[in-house]
Amino acid sequence: MWIVRWVVMVIIILSVLAFILQNQEPDVVLNLYGLSMGPVPLYMALFVSFSIGMIAMLLLTIFQHLQIISDLSREQRAHKRTKILLEEARADILEAKKETRKVRQAVEQLEMKEETSNLENVTETTVELETSNQQVEE
Repeated sequence: MWIVRWVVMVIIILSVLAFILQNQEPDVVLNLYGLSMGPVPLYMALFVSFSIGMIAMLLLTIFQHLQIISDLSREQRAHKRTKILLEEARADILEAKKETRKVRQAVEQLEMKEETSNLENVTETTVELETSNQQVEE
């Protein structure tokens, strides 16, 4: 790709050089808002106008580039803040999962105690019934 770029640049430079060499004779008078500049070779007038245009575009491009850099840094800061918020949210979710596990374990233990208590009550009731049945039989 760089070879193509160099070939194109060489062709452009040779074309400009050929234009300059062929147009050395004609002189032109430049008039700009009432300001008149004496006979100037045509290639010089074109070169100066081209140079002024290139400088103007360079300045516009620099300002645009600075704006893009500013926007990019703003977006990068926003991205960092978003990543931090995401990590905090993930940490909160993990903490909530741990708490949920603890609560489930506590509920299971309470259910086990409740079942044990119910079994003891049933056992006591059964023993009492058997005792009362034995007394009734005697």
